[in-house]
Amino acid sequence: MAEVRFEQSAAEYLAGSHLELYLADCVETLLASRDERPLEAIAEYLGEVCAGRHVSGREFSFCNASPHNRASLMSVTAQSLKRFDGTMPLSATDFHQLVCLLCPDFPRHLVMEAATLLSPSEPSRLEQASFNVHVLLEQLQCCLYFSEYLREIKPLLLRASDPTAAAATLNNSCQNAQSTFSVPTRTTVERCCSRLGVLVEYESLCREMAKDPEVLQLFQMSG
Repeated sequence: MAEVRFEQSAAEYLAGSHLELYLADCVETLLASRDERPLEAIAEYLGEVCAGRHVSGREFSFCNASPHNRASLMSVTAQSLKRFDGTMPLSATDFHQLVCLLCPDFPRHLVMEAATLLSPSEPSRLEQASFNVHVLLEQLQCCLYFSEYLREIKPLLLRASDPTAAAATLNNSCQNAQSTFSVPTRTTVERCCSRLGVLVEYESLCREMAKDPEVLQLFQMSG
């Protein structure tokens, strides 16, 4: 991975690391506050970014702007739901309202997409369905973090005569585009496909990815 990094141009490195996003946001925050300790304020801001606490209350465009921001939003959501009784069922609409407490304009369709993967049904019935809040969160994490990848893989799996090979092929083709969007590792895709055997379909692959240990680790922030 290090060798690939050193082969990148300056523009590719900056795009892949999203440094410009954070530097611009840091400067905007600093100018708004006019902090009398600018260097300390910058250090504090970057500390919040590293800990994943910088997304609370921010608009979705910012929360969705980088893989780290996506993971951070899901991490703070998980932290806020820790006290929630997982045995008590919750509707997708109510769950969406909880997420909106942290990201006011979080798209409802992402929550409904995650709910549909867990409980395929007609839209009218889906509105009445109830979910384990932690299971729904795991599925939402996957749908948000890998949204571009899942959008690409869905038609491929629908067309493929061998879905396992199709998933691996797409994963390989996406490895060169990680600066644009996040893809699961090849080992994650292979592990999920192995668990599914011959029953690899888009919906089943999404459900397996959502609970894969390597994927879940993405949302464990150090702060």
